[in-house]
Amino acid sequence: MSSMPTLEDIDALAFHDLHSLETLDCRDNENLKHFHPQAFKDNLFQDVSLMELRYLYISGNSLSTISQQLVDWSKLSELLIGGNALECDCELAWLSTGVNSTWINDVTCSGPQELAGKLVLNAASDMKCDQTLGIEVLTVLAVIVMGFTLFIILGYIFARRQWPHHVPKINLFGESAVPQYFPLS
Repeated sequence: MSSMPTLEDIDALAFHDLHSLETLDCRDNENLKHFHPQAFKDNLFQDVSLMELRYLYISGNSLSTISQQLVDWSKLSELLIGGNALECDCELAWLSTGVNSTWINDVTCSGPQELAGKLVLNAASDMKCDQTLGIEVLTVLAVIVMGFTLFIILGYIFARRQWPHHVPKINLFGESAVPQYFPLS
């Protein structure tokens, strides 16, 4: 799979059922920009690869990131990833500690601008991992849940006023928490 100018993506499950694959040589594909994190999985719900991959050569491509979930990095005997357009950001921070450091001792960052040209091993502490994203997502979810709850409550109040005999009365703090369909008095 080397020197293929039209190769742009390696999709999920691209190598499924190739359990005895030991070497993947996918070098010098100038337009290869994306290697799906589940390319070596047998199904999309699988956590780890069942492959016997020992040698992974993906240098000289245009990959901007390499997923930690791509392969079982501890099983590799050799890795070549130099010559890619690696974005040294939070998604790639794992690389400096997740693989044998001799495999990446000459691998450099292509971006962001402040890390361009810096060795990945030396850039790990400078890779920006925005932790506020999780808080922002939780805040948005909380607002959505509160808005939905308010919508339901207001909808109930409106319906109860419009059709008092058809919408059950809910007595949460009185004699019974069971809905009463008809007023007792």
